[in-house]
Amino acid sequence: MSTSTTHNKVAGKRRLAAGFTLIELLVVIAIIAVLASLLVPAAGRAKERARLAQCLNNFRNLQQGWQMYASDNADIPFQAYAIGDESFRLKLHRSTAWWWVSGVMSYEPDSIDNINTLNLINPEYAALADYIQNPALYKCPSDHSTALWRGIAHNRIRSYSYSADWGLATGQMAGNPLHQGVGTGSQKVYNVLNLSTAITFIEQHEDSLGFAWFHLPIQLNGPAGFVADIPASRHDGNCAVAFADGHVERKKWIDPRTKVPVLGKTQQTFPRVAFLNNPDLSWLAAGRVRY
Repeated sequence: MSTSTTHNKVAGKRRLAAGFTLIELLVVIAIIAVLASLLVPAAGRAKERARLAQCLNNFRNLQQGWQMYASDNADIPFQAYAIGDESFRLKLHRSTAWWWVSGVMSYEPDSIDNINTLNLINPEYAALADYIQNPALYKCPSDHSTALWRGIAHNRIRSYSYSADWGLATGQMAGNPLHQGVGTGSQKVYNVLNLSTAITFIEQHEDSLGFAWFHLPIQLNGPAGFVADIPASRHDGNCAVAFADGHVERKKWIDPRTKVPVLGKTQQTFPRVAFLNNPDLSWLAAGRVRY
């Protein structure tokens, strides 16, 4: 073997022993970074799809409870509103009111409603409690909104609302223009003309969440025009919705104005500019109960 050949072999072994050069390492790191930038969003979307699937399963349970309640009560579903004045919230009882659940979600510190699961599973406060005893079924896994209780942030217990069309307010609440045109609260389910499109439960936007009902788009007289509560869009622009015929589905919002950013402060209804030629709000309006 020649001297030059031997020298080349020795030099090659030395280069191998030295490992990667700096440029080679930088190239490898760059490739890994590119792959991570591609894979991490995909993994996030997959995780969000799984959370949406959990929400849809929660809605299947709520809808089943809704149907069981109606079946046990002469085919009349529970009401969206309590009966009486503002004091009803503190003395709610099944003999005087038929809320599906009670309590008001808010960002107010030290509001017991934000953390009190008895509002969901105690039959004294919730018509649905006789059929559903798992408070986790009322909470979206992607809803990370919190409220302070004695200085400590707690996850709020409810993410979902019930269409305001399923009930008629009485007492002081009957004078509220938001309650115009809703159902009577004593109509039987089989009288509903649009069971397959009539919305029962919907995920509500964190900042819009309050009482346990959701106002679908309503035409008001005067300068206010249309008004509607804000649905959630936390599942990559999707929202879980349940319907009176028993099916649930995900709704992909199309208009960017429907996907309102979460600010961590109250945004009860859409601004007026959101209503002009918005196909999402037209879709929601079609989900109102009709007899």
